[in-house]
Amino acid sequence: MEVRLLGPLQATGPKGGATLGGPKQRAVLALLALASGRVVTTDALVDSLWGEQAAAGGRRTLQVYVSLLRKALDQAESGAASRLRLEGSGYLLELDPDAVDLTRFERLTQQARDRLTDGDAGQALRLFDQALALWRGPALAEFAYESWAQPAIGRLDEAHAVCLEDRGDALLQLGRHAELVGDLEALTRQHPLRERLRGQLILALYRSGRQADALTAYQSARDVLVEQLGVDPSPQLQALHRQVLTQDAVLAAPARTSSRTGTSTLPAPPTPLVGREGEVAELTGLVVDDDVRLVTLTGPGGAGKTRLSIEVGVLTRDRFPDGVYWVPLADLRDADRVLSGIAGALDAAEQPGVSHVDVICDRLAGKRALVVIDNAEHLLPGLAMDLASLLSRCQSVSWLVSSRERLRIRGENVYPVAPLILDDAVRLFVARASESGVDLHEDDDVPELCDRLDRLPLAIELAAARTSLFTPIQLLEHLRQRPDLLRGGRDIETRQQTLHATIDWSHELLDDGEQLLFARLAVFAGGWTLEAGEEVCDGDLDTLASLVDKSLVRRSGERFGMLETIREYAFERLEASSQVEALRDRHAAWYLALAERAEPELHAVRAASWFDRLEAEHANLRMALGRMLAQTDADAALRLTGAIWTFWQERGYWSEGRRWLEAALTIAADTKPESCVDSQWGAAVLALSQGDNDTAASHSGALLSLAREHRMIRAEAIALQLLAIVASRLADHRRAAELYERALPIAYEAADQFLVWIILNNLGDAALNEGDFKLAVSFFERSLAVGQAPGEQVMRARVLTNLGAATLALGDRERARAYFREGLTAATEVGLRDVLLYGLLGLASASTDADPMLAARLLGSVDNATDELEAKIQGFELRMYAEAVDTLRTSLGEQTWAAAYAEGRTLTLEHAVTHTLAS
Repeated sequence: MEVRLLGPLQATGPKGGATLGGPKQRAVLALLALASGRVVTTDALVDSLWGEQAAAGGRRTLQVYVSLLRKALDQAESGAASRLRLEGSGYLLELDPDAVDLTRFERLTQQARDRLTDGDAGQALRLFDQALALWRGPALAEFAYESWAQPAIGRLDEAHAVCLEDRGDALLQLGRHAELVGDLEALTRQHPLRERLRGQLILALYRSGRQADALTAYQSARDVLVEQLGVDPSPQLQALHRQVLTQDAVLAAPARTSSRTGTSTLPAPPTPLVGREGEVAELTGLVVDDDVRLVTLTGPGGAGKTRLSIEVGVLTRDRFPDGVYWVPLADLRDADRVLSGIAGALDAAEQPGVSHVDVICDRLAGKRALVVIDNAEHLLPGLAMDLASLLSRCQSVSWLVSSRERLRIRGENVYPVAPLILDDAVRLFVARASESGVDLHEDDDVPELCDRLDRLPLAIELAAARTSLFTPIQLLEHLRQRPDLLRGGRDIETRQQTLHATIDWSHELLDDGEQLLFARLAVFAGGWTLEAGEEVCDGDLDTLASLVDKSLVRRSGERFGMLETIREYAFERLEASSQVEALRDRHAAWYLALAERAEPELHAVRAASWFDRLEAEHANLRMALGRMLAQTDADAALRLTGAIWTFWQERGYWSEGRRWLEAALTIAADTKPESCVDSQWGAAVLALSQGDNDTAASHSGALLSLAREHRMIRAEAIALQLLAIVASRLADHRRAAELYERALPIAYEAADQFLVWIILNNLGDAALNEGDFKLAVSFFERSLAVGQAPGEQVMRARVLTNLGAATLALGDRERARAYFREGLTAATEVGLRDVLLYGLLGLASASTDADPMLAARLLGSVDNATDELEAKIQGFELRMYAEAVDTLRTSLGEQTWAAAYAEGRTLTLEHAVTHTLAS
């Protein structure tokens, strides 16, 4: 996990960037990151966020922000334990010291100053450059008008300016004054009152043989200081002026020190490196660490290991006076020739009867050098053994190796190179497209295209080269049909001419068992668990671990997965085998069993964890259903859709769930009657969610006929209560109550507690729609008692929301708001999107008097969510909505109402809930 403050606020982990939410939630992260691993008290956070305007519920609001922030960080990292936790009287964000770019900047600048004091200006310059590379823009810019941020912004701006000045001193000590002049002229325009910069510019101009310009620069400095501050230049600057006038010998330039103190055979990169500031800073720190002798960059093909190695080599040249040597191994096929290849790269002459190890060690004896070895994966384990020998004998030499697989030798420091974060991927794509004369700065399709390319630098560069022929949206459409569309130019290595060739390189290095499992694992979509991999693919742990080591499979927490570009390649291999059909059947059977294990848990204590598990496996469940329907396996399709329709309902997949359920029921002609019950139930409920009463009535009637024909009492109770809901939606409330009263004793007879809970809840809903609000409260309270077991948040969330509506109808707005808030909190814990929608609507209706602006924003977000979910507000909720709109238009005025409503339309459902609970 890494948090970046020196520029736009970012938090990134192995799974990408964290979704940080709104300004207050982002401010919490910034405050905790600024604390550098110290606890920030709740009082301090509340005071920083709201100051004197902090409401009585400030602590509770802060808890909501922290909870959502913790979830966002955990999702980006998928770690076993959260880094954000309650500690004593406050909160602690526990990160590695260098995980915050500000901390890294401070460490690097202090190291650089120490080197400068010791007379090592070259090393100081390298460290200053690393520190400045961490700045991606003004620090904490989005909080510039917040009182809590202004002292930190001032401190950081000063630290940045001092670092620039210190860097100038390093360049002057190295005799590199001529190249400094341009930078200093720009900096003095940006910071006109900083006399140290003025003095450096005067000295640099003088040493460059420009005495007149140096005197002019002094006069300009004096004019600015007198005009803006009313003071003369400092005694030091005046003394420098006199020395320039008299051409004092003390100003003579030192002998120029080259920025490259040793030989370098590194290739010159054709384009600047985009992004990777954090990785570059970390790696340069590792490479120059006297206690680190070997660093191995690992990662999938196309992740940018080679380019990163070159960048680190360039930035560390000053630290290796005896040279930085480049050893490319991509074209070498014989492991026995590795040492001769290294010797050749070092220009070490071979000697008859002398081993290559001895030749290399003689060449490097007593020297401080860096050897950069590129593309080592295809020569393991022979190369690893050779390097182990060289490590033990060449004590002053450092080694930087790029390999898709780690070396597994003593002293190795493995640095995984992940895909780019999305912002950097977009920057890279736009930069490379501009080289083809195409401006894509404002193209909204670029982020989606970069994600589709797994944010791999090679894939992005190959795609950007095609922007002279295709727009980003056209590239997205063509990629799946034509993988060879991404082909590079003639100057790209053969193994990287296409993405396919890059992955093929890795595949050829696998043994037979690894190739077999690699292809089989492509049957999964969206990742898999170890248990699923073992059962579906006969995968053993050692082989899977080897694929992880070789960067073809990624592990995140308890799940494994492949980058989509790699999975597509693996699936090609699977389709070419004779196993593909059998594996698809095993995959479908496994996920059917998982769904049936989940079904009884979706209304129980562990509902939240099972909803999350089904969410993680949703892509696999879709694939399994597609297989069942393609095979016309009606029994399996009905069992699977019947098991997980509650998941679709609660997580807001209403349209998708209806399509799957209808498709399964369409092929159900010859199946057992009991197989259709839950799918008919789900199809009716999802149709009701979207206001399609006719379809809901059709499914409910079919289910009732089926139940009576085959004497299935549970199914009869389900059908009766569904028909009652339809009647209620059609305003036939007496008919609805009659159907519920008939369904309730049958549900008790079937001993189905969940069904009893539903009917009691729906009886309350019928009473609510009939206008008998006290009776509605009575039914809702009975329903709540049935579903009150600890952790049964699904039942509680829904009934609490209904209680809010009934209480609001009785005129107790304050109590109604409390019910709605409690219901929203419970729904947030489980992720019940439909309850969140109606809870927001209820809270908006109950808040028209207490906070009309909030109510207007919430109604905007409700409409936004109904569009997203393709939902339709009906019954009593529709009445609440209409009354709230009328009230707000009158109390706020049309213009203010419209502005607040429009603001709410920009909020996602989850952000609207956050905003609500925090208000």
